Amino acid sequence: MIRPGSDLTVYLCREPVDMRKQIDGLALLVQEAMDLNPFDQALFVFGNRQRDKVKLLFWAHLRSVALFLIEPGKPNQNAYIESFNGRFRDECLNKHWFTSR
Repeated sequence: MIRPGSDLTVYLCREPVDMRKQIDGLALLVQEAMDLNPFDQALFVFGNRQRDKVKLLFWAHLRSVALFLIEPGKPNQNAYIESFNGRFRDECLNKHWFTSR
């Protein structure tokens, strides 16, 4: 389960987001649609129309978070992430954040 620190603010974008958007597009969305500063000490969460994918916008260097990326040509390093994505979807997205209309 994900448990952010008590000092971290989490914002959820309620509208579906095109998952092709990269960091610049998401930051612009935070500024214009959510009327917030994307560089704030906050975590911004975006979901797609089917509500089966999520993207997070978070400035890791501001909180001393180490990022470990998958090395090119080593798909077996992705197994943990795929497992995490499945658990995150089951524990959070499917149960709490999105309700049926």
